[in-house]
Amino acid sequence: MTEVKNYLDDIKLGLTYTPEKSTIRVWAPSQDNIILCLYDTYNTQKRDEFEMKKNIYDVFEYSLEGDMEGKFYTFLIGNQEVVDPYAFASSANSKRAAVIDLEKSNPEGFKEHEIPFNDKDKAIIVETHVADISIDVTSGAENRGLFLGSSQEGTKYNNYSTGIDHFKDLGVTHVHLLPVTDYLTVNELKPLSQYPDNYNWGYDQELYNNIEGSFSTSPNDPYSRIREFKTFIQRYHENGMSIVLDVVYNHTFRSKDSPFNVIEPNYYYRLENGYFSNGSGCGNEFASDTQMGRKFIVDSLCYLAKEYKIDGFRFDLMALTDIDTIMLAKEKLREINPNILIYGEPWMALSSPLAYEKQIVIGAQKDKGFAIFNPFFRDAIKGDNDGSERGYIQGEYYYKKNIQNGIIGSVGLKNNKGESFANPLESINYFNAHDNLIFYDKLVKSDVKESEIKDITYMAFSLLMTSQGLPFFHSGNSFLRNKKGNHNSYNAPADVNGIDWALKEKNYDLFTKIKELISLRKELGIFNLKTENEVREKIEFLNDLKDSLIAYTIKGETDNYLIIHNFGNSSEEIPMFEDMDKLNLIWKNKRIDETVTTIEIEKYTTNIYKIL
Repeated sequence: MTEVKNYLDDIKLGLTYTPEKSTIRVWAPSQDNIILCLYDTYNTQKRDEFEMKKNIYDVFEYSLEGDMEGKFYTFLIGNQEVVDPYAFASSANSKRAAVIDLEKSNPEGFKEHEIPFNDKDKAIIVETHVADISIDVTSGAENRGLFLGSSQEGTKYNNYSTGIDHFKDLGVTHVHLLPVTDYLTVNELKPLSQYPDNYNWGYDQELYNNIEGSFSTSPNDPYSRIREFKTFIQRYHENGMSIVLDVVYNHTFRSKDSPFNVIEPNYYYRLENGYFSNGSGCGNEFASDTQMGRKFIVDSLCYLAKEYKIDGFRFDLMALTDIDTIMLAKEKLREINPNILIYGEPWMALSSPLAYEKQIVIGAQKDKGFAIFNPFFRDAIKGDNDGSERGYIQGEYYYKKNIQNGIIGSVGLKNNKGESFANPLESINYFNAHDNLIFYDKLVKSDVKESEIKDITYMAFSLLMTSQGLPFFHSGNSFLRNKKGNHNSYNAPADVNGIDWALKEKNYDLFTKIKELISLRKELGIFNLKTENEVREKIEFLNDLKDSLIAYTIKGETDNYLIIHNFGNSSEEIPMFEDMDKLNLIWKNKRIDETVTTIEIEKYTTNIYKIL
């Protein structure tokens, strides 16, 4: 058994290409016969058929002599024709796997280009869908909604930067992309710029090692999507930003007729009473806890990290991917790049047969070296996700202790006993993501006055940027992007999901303040504490203040700081704290340099002082 396991762990499945020979392998112990179908083009019906040979380890293999570049292949199993789940290139809409030479998919300079070092422990993350960046005409991009358009430099709306230049100007370190690996719920042959309803977030995955063709200029050319995505990555890297991929290994779009299930029925999916279990809420759960399910996930992650120079991964419904698989993936990925950022959603949609102790629920990440989204801080900030409930920033000040705990990385105000986070670096701090109401729409639904939305949005960002942990926000939050009240825009048209860059011009004052906040976070270096002990030693809250005020001190490397947030709608005067005769006010919703002997703080304001 050990010999078999070791062989299967090490064997390279899928296509291995050289100009002299192409070898294709697939593991299928329950199959007696698999036919390899070879096509000269993506659309011809004529094909050559080759009977694959099965070895003692249940791996079918066939080697095609000669240079097969440009050809396409599938597997015929009984009367079902399926695509190789290990395929890394395909024709449009995942119809046929493609034989390509990956060396020829590299844009000029891609292999040599330098990956920027953005410390994973100091990440500032913006989340976006590739198409959202450039699909709106206000983006000024030439290839709207595509990899090339969303990485085009120099785009502007009325002289205000858009796209990649905007993200660079904003100062984020990591750009988190909603799924860009192959999915089935858009027609790759209908460009979004011409068919605005042909949109999806991409959580309906098919070929995990292949890139989504709807973002490419030529979906039937297998090289196009790969080369153009590499161009996208290279441009962001050369502008100093790291790329995080949103990966969806918890389920597949198809169930019974998926390539995995046709090749090896009822192996790659969890079953309950003979039926597909549905912890994902999407019809199935991928069985990461099987040897070959785990191998596929780890192989896929390592392939993406190496081939595309990916800097991080975000796991969708991470609770459904067992902890052993995630820990193995973390180990292998950090052998490739010790600075790879790893985080995910510590929940599932419905119940799962996966053993609870194997589920990555809140708390399971403690001391494991990866982060999870923090729903406690999120809900304390804004209230519920889609309803009218309010949080601290809308005036429900009884959340103050929850907010204070979020500020210190959610390690617990008194001690860590019973807390869900062992250290601040495990906490992704956020007030919205692509799911649910975008922040502006949430504020509207919770009856915040239009005249106060800009101030409250600023204060939400101020909380994220002055808290321990890893700040995360959605693209366009910095200038009041909305989605017309749509709380689940996964397949809404482009006019709902596309970023309206005119809002940046309209709310440029807010954008500027947030940009400066991000710059200040980086500059001060006091918001990236790594351990609970550091938090206890360096941060102290100041008590006996109104519930709308939060004040705390942080010890830095050379200087100590006082931070005061006023979440109320009126100015406040605070008696000078003990042992603070004189302060240097360095931030008052913008950079400032003023020595003060009294503390006055305006409404909806964050003041940061250097203690003299």
